[in-house]
Amino acid sequence: MQAPFFQLSLLFTSLSYPTTSKLFSSTTAGTPRRRCIACPSATTPIPPSLPDSSITAFEDYQRLFSSQPAESVDPLPLVATEGSLPAGFSLGTYYLNGLGMISDDHGSIVNPLDGHGYLRAFRFIGGGVVMYSARYVETAAAKEEREAKTEEWRFRHPGLFSLLKSHMREPSLKLLKNVANTTVLRWGGRLFCLWEGGLPYEFEPTSLATIGLTDIIKTVDGRQSGGGEVQKLASFIAGITKPLLLGKY
Repeated sequence: MQAPFFQLSLLFTSLSYPTTSKLFSSTTAGTPRRRCIACPSATTPIPPSLPDSSITAFEDYQRLFSSQPAESVDPLPLVATEGSLPAGFSLGTYYLNGLGMISDDHGSIVNPLDGHGYLRAFRFIGGGVVMYSARYVETAAAKEEREAKTEEWRFRHPGLFSLLKSHMREPSLKLLKNVANTTVLRWGGRLFCLWEGGLPYEFEPTSLATIGLTDIIKTVDGRQSGGGEVQKLASFIAGITKPLLLGKY
């Protein structure tokens, strides 16, 4: 049965709750950030107070490609400013992965497909309460391009889809870097962030801490014996293309 239409505006707040110190910059202190979650319905009219123009639509679209400078390691409660969750709404966690950093602190910009992975968790714990947390995928590329002490970003490898400024420091021959930004998978009680050109990264489902690279295919292949002609051909092709995808040439 389809759930009834509802619209919920979610407000990030740090009042009386633990928070991350750098979640909001000083220039935006006191100005809450909002995210809207809505289920579309053809029979539900759009409130006249909501802006409806091509400029507004373009601005909303542009926000999809904005860098996220801060993480939220400590879960934050999302406060409903409009509406409420429907009665009987399922409890659980919704994970979302996507680009988090596409413009560094030194003027370089990468294609969104090369943006560093940013994992978020929305935990529905009952009573209309939703807890939010977010962390970057600690890939090898992220550790290299993010200064541990200052948390400043400096892109060092362009990525296949990117065009960086010519003064890039420490250029590399690698065309691809595993940024683990494509999707998120919960499988067998484990949590993974995926990327088409490399191995998945595994996470601790509660804290969102990065565990590390996981070669699931190699593990599965080790449990198989023999295999037909199709399996042998697939293994042969994978052996040739995998080093290229990982930039090992």
